[in-house]
Amino acid sequence: MSGSTDQPLTAAAVRARNAELDDELARLAARVTPGQLHVASEAGEWTLAETLAHVAEFARYFAGDLARQLGTDGGDVGRTHDHPRRNQAIAAAAGRDLAELRGDLNLALDELAKMLESLHDEHLGRIGNNRKYGPETLAVFLDRYVLDHKVAHIDQLRRTLDRQDLSGLVAYT
Repeated sequence: MSGSTDQPLTAAAVRARNAELDDELARLAARVTPGQLHVASEAGEWTLAETLAHVAEFARYFAGDLARQLGTDGGDVGRTHDHPRRNQAIAAAAGRDLAELRGDLNLALDELAKMLESLHDEHLGRIGNNRKYGPETLAVFLDRYVLDHKVAHIDQLRRTLDRQDLSGLVAYT
């Protein structure tokens, strides 16, 4: 698994890494204050609200892909950056408050973790058709779209929070 140790990929390892990443996402979401939530990033990255909304949306979306993969032997998975649900979640973030975004994030991460409980080692070799990359195993799909995707947004949240903290945008609530 990318972003983790060089351990062999097992269903238990996927679940453990996912749980670690979910814990870190929860810690970072807890650092966000209402005053920071909708501040535009100087680097052109998303606001914290947009990032939190996207992580919640993709967790649900890819939980659905995983459910289809576990229910059949194959099928289409993945998506591109122009997927309507992805873009709608990002756009709608501007009208959402911190409690709503945190609550939605927690529910979505729980939904994906629950779906991962159904994952067994023998599922990891199943081949699905990735809409963007073509045929790939479920292990590759989970690594790319769930685990590595979470790592990327954890890094994004950290950078944005650190940049805002340094520029004095910390609001005490």
